[in-house]
Parts: sequence; structure tokens; C-alpha cells
Amino acid sequence: MEGENKLLQKINDEVMIKMVTNEVLKSKVDEVIIVTGHDEKKIIKSLKNLPLKFIKSSNYVHGIGNSISSGIHFLSKRADGVIIILGDMPKITFKHINILVDSFIQNRNESICVLESNKRQGNPVLFGNFFFDQLKVLSNDYGGKDIIHNNLDYIIISSIDDSSIFIDIDTPAELKNLIEKKN
Repeated sequence: MEGENKLLQKINDEVMIKMVTNEVLKSKVDEVIIVTGHDEKKIIKSLKNLPLKFIKSSNYVHGIGNSISSGIHFLSKRADGVIIILGDMPKITFKHINILVDSFIQNRNESICVLESNKRQGNPVLFGNFFFDQLKVLSNDYGGKDIIHNNLDYIIISSIDDSSIFIDIDTPAELKNLIEKKN
């Protein structure tokens, strides 16, 4: 979305990043870390008074891989896993996140837990701490896709009937369409 930070766009009365963050906070996760980049101060202000930690990705302009790497470096060494949730996916709910957490609890650290609908993998994704070293060196715009594709034996799939795991907002038209569907 040219010129505007899509994460700060309102859907009904709430900015997108806050909608997503509130769903994460309702879930079973232990800690929420927001990796910022563009408009860092505005993002933090939009999330004030929420129990969050923030880290700025100094190389966010080079792609999501850099932001993931920054977040992983910031994580506690005691973390069992990390769920990578994109701030531009306002249809993700705490239920999606809890499905991943429950799957992870059963399989633990050497797993990558993914959601699938109609035989397509979507987001978010949970990586066990076994994969932290690989996530720390990401520097591209593919995120963890290569890690997933190179570790197929470690993938735990949770199949759901829900296309929300594919919906991200990249254009003004997509935002408008989402708002119209919510009303």
C-alpha cells in the first residue's frame, strides 16, 4: 500500500496491528514480541498499554527474513518455540494460534507446526527451538519458507477448513474488501 503503513489502517474502529495483536494476546502463548520497522513509534503507540515487548529490526527494508532474525535474537534462550504471525493478516484468530500451540505441545522442540486448508499451507507457523539457529540467519524476503521446505520430516500439519490463514492485506482494494465484508 503505497505511502501508508497498512498495519496502521483502520478496520472498523481498530488499527490492523492491534486487531492481530489482541488475538495473539487471547491465545495460549506465553509472551508476545512485536518486531517493528517502518513507523516504529506509531506502531508502539497504537499498541500502548498492552503486555508486549518490542524490538526494532534495523534491516526490515530487506525483507521479512531480517525481521524474523531480529525477533529470534531477542527471544529468551528458554523459549521452546516461536509462532511467526504477520501483522497484515487480520483474519487470524486466537483459535488458529491455539491449534498450533496444542499441536506443538504434543510434538515439542523438533517440530514445525503449520495450518493447512484445502491442502495449502498458510500462516501463522510455529517453529520449535531446534530451528532457532536457522531462523537467526534469515535475511531474505521469503521468511521461513526455505526452512519449512528443507525440513519436511519435521512438519506437523493441522488441517482446518478456513481460508483466513491465506488472507493478508497488501493493497487498498484488499483492505476495502475486508472492511466491506466486516460490515
